[in-house]
Amino acid sequence: MEKKISFLQKLREYKEILDGKFSDKVSSEKKQQAWEELLQYAKSIGMVSESCTKEKLRDTTWGNWKRRAKEKLDKSRQTGSGKVILTELDNLVLDILGRNTPGVMGMTGVSSDSEDTDEDKCNSVVPTNSSSSKINKRRTAKTYTTKRRKAALVDAQKYKNQLECLALERQLQLPSTALTDNLMTDSSLSQVPEEISFPEEDDNSNINTVDGTSDIDNVCVFGKSRHILVKLTSFLKSREILTNCKKLKGTGVSISEDLSKEEREENKILRKHLKEAKEQKLNAYIKNNQLVVNGQAYTAEELQKEEETEIQNLNKPNSAPPTPNARPRQFSIEDGDKLEEFESTVKINNKIPERLEDKVFIGKKGEEKESSSKIGKEDKKKIREKQKKEPAVRKSSRTEALRSLNLGLKTPPATNSTNIRK
Repeated sequence: MEKKISFLQKLREYKEILDGKFSDKVSSEKKQQAWEELLQYAKSIGMVSESCTKEKLRDTTWGNWKRRAKEKLDKSRQTGSGKVILTELDNLVLDILGRNTPGVMGMTGVSSDSEDTDEDKCNSVVPTNSSSSKINKRRTAKTYTTKRRKAALVDAQKYKNQLECLALERQLQLPSTALTDNLMTDSSLSQVPEEISFPEEDDNSNINTVDGTSDIDNVCVFGKSRHILVKLTSFLKSREILTNCKKLKGTGVSISEDLSKEEREENKILRKHLKEAKEQKLNAYIKNNQLVVNGQAYTAEELQKEEETEIQNLNKPNSAPPTPNARPRQFSIEDGDKLEEFESTVKINNKIPERLEDKVFIGKKGEEKESSSKIGKEDKKKIREKQKKEPAVRKSSRTEALRSLNLGLKTPPATNSTNIRK
């Protein structure tokens, strides 16, 4: 409060410049300069923030103070309004504005019992509201005329559309609708010709006129070169017309269902997959915007997702190539003098016990020289019984192994699992 009072006391010093009339001593630049100095003073005492401008100080801060002080003063002069207390800030604002000025007191400060008042002069004064009332009447008359013209234009357009619909009804021999019932009361339009002649063309021989008993809700024409939109009240009748559209092939006339853009895109997807299913000789048909294949229904979204997944799978890189077959180790039998010290152990698929492993010495040209192990009949029976219990091992490899052990290794076995280790 002290900061505000200090600011108002500073403002009182600039009262002659701020409230004075424009003259040689008072100009707009001086008033702007005065408010700039007041803003700097308000910032220095901390009454306003640093971002405050002189316009905000003049219009918002000072303006709100003046408004509150005037409201309190007016309320205090009203009877029955209760006691209104004017603060020190309000009294200081009223002193700056001037308590007895018309801006604060209003017209109540003017004397009403003056002797110089002349009744004739007062009666001769033209009331100020007369000119404004004439202007308002002219404006209302002009707007009323504009609205009336617009309404007449809308009525004329509506009548024109009704006449066009009536002409189409008579050409197509359709019953009258609610849109054209009021036109039939006109005597000039109620006369319907007995016969309507149509140009005969060979190509249009398949076109049949619409039955007069069919119910048509509405017929609309959107421009001369656009299609005719016919709305039927019966769904079965519309299905019947659409199924018989194939009869119009080659006539230059086409009938199609009025679908939205999304519905047309869905039909394209469904018909595309229907064609593929027919080529695969599947029982497929479209029903309720779904493709039914062998009793299972698919929507357009599901078909599109499946197609996208197939394309993604095709674009993926192939799996790792299969592992190539291991080549059998090639070896050559050298002279017997070099192989006398060669010792090898033959293991056939790791199925023969270690105690049956045989050490074989190979002489010159593969002839048997010495065999240090001999397998008895009982051991052979055990091996055969064990081989019968193991179906994963081929019989041919087992027989070759037994022959090589009994008769001596004349030729190397052809199995890839045979290892000759040094």
